[in-house]
Amino acid sequence: MFRSIVKLSSVLAGVFLFLEIVSAVVLFTLSVPFFSPSFIEKEIRAVVTGEESVNPMTGQASVLHPYLGYVHDPDAKTPIQDHGPYSLNRHGYLDEIEPIQKRASDKFIVGFLGGSVAWWLSHEGFESFRSELSKSTAIKGKTIVPVRLALGGYKQPQQLFSFLYHSALGGEFDMIVNLDGFNEVTLPKIGNVGKNISPFYPTYWGDLNVNFQDSRESKKLGKLVMLEELQVGFSSLMLSSKAYMSSSASLFWKLSDKIFMQKISKHRASLNSEASSKQSSSYLLSGPKNFDSENIEKDLVGIWQRSSLQIDAVSKASGIVYLHFLQPNLYDADSKVLSDKELELSSSAQLWGPNVRVGYPLLREYGEKLKESGVKFFDLSKVFKDNSETLYIDDCCHLNKSGNEIMGKVIGIEARKSLAKAG
Repeated sequence: MFRSIVKLSSVLAGVFLFLEIVSAVVLFTLSVPFFSPSFIEKEIRAVVTGEESVNPMTGQASVLHPYLGYVHDPDAKTPIQDHGPYSLNRHGYLDEIEPIQKRASDKFIVGFLGGSVAWWLSHEGFESFRSELSKSTAIKGKTIVPVRLALGGYKQPQQLFSFLYHSALGGEFDMIVNLDGFNEVTLPKIGNVGKNISPFYPTYWGDLNVNFQDSRESKKLGKLVMLEELQVGFSSLMLSSKAYMSSSASLFWKLSDKIFMQKISKHRASLNSEASSKQSSSYLLSGPKNFDSENIEKDLVGIWQRSSLQIDAVSKASGIVYLHFLQPNLYDADSKVLSDKELELSSSAQLWGPNVRVGYPLLREYGEKLKESGVKFFDLSKVFKDNSETLYIDDCCHLNKSGNEIMGKVIGIEARKSLAKAG
């Protein structure tokens, strides 16, 4: 009896060893190193961890907002990309400070409006801004408190609505700094018009509305979610049991995961196909279509101008100092002596350049009209005109710390001058 058990155990051990060796060989043909549990563990962990859908413009997990278009999702598991140690507040903005602040004798509240360039200014350029503004005798002894309402991809009237919405919630401001212009003349054409979405809607509006389905789509989405949960559930079991230590189990997981991915991809493709079809016909996703896609620049800049006028009117009625700045850009002619690195970055001008070259002269023209209407408007499009250092860090619009500090200082000086005039 004992010999039979030993013999059976030996046979089973041999079969297991054979399976392990064969599985290791098959895994190797699938680009997995021989007997490398850690390699498989990383692959499994990647499936388990997963990531939420992100906003194509901001690269962050975003959620629809009933008044602002979208904000970041404070409950998302996806880490905030490329934004250093900054955390999200409960209103969905990248700011450790909550946006609902109250005026007090010992503080001076400054709200920052705009897109991602304004957001970076409010962080990397804030010390330069504060250093200049704090020289004002009007706020001597007060702490300058920044409230960052800028968000990547925002364009007018989102700045206007963000200001009004947070004011309606009880937020109070002593000063509003609005830095914008680039998004208004580029993103509508790049993110919306090409998809037959109103250029006046938030950028990538169709992508943000993927959660609105009819009953048939809901069923398909349910199947997709079920498949994804099964995939993650099986992978979680592999991790918790450490079954990936076995080549046979790893091979079984690898092949099963491949089947899951094929089925998931098929369902996603079907949903995306229906979404694209619906996007061209659904008012929910496209908005009003009575716009001239070839000649919309004046309409876009007109919205930019009128939104600023509204912010100015509400600010004056509330005793707030409103300052509007036109941001500089890499593709704006004669706005900077470009370094070799910046020339290399600007080589992809096919995407941004044409829109900037058409839009920026209009922004300057309408900016002068804002001045004539009493708005404190400042054209910063040439702020780097004589600077040959590398300040731009990508082929879009963003600046390095030096660029933000230069801009922060200039804005701080104008803010201090405006306080002196107001006093």
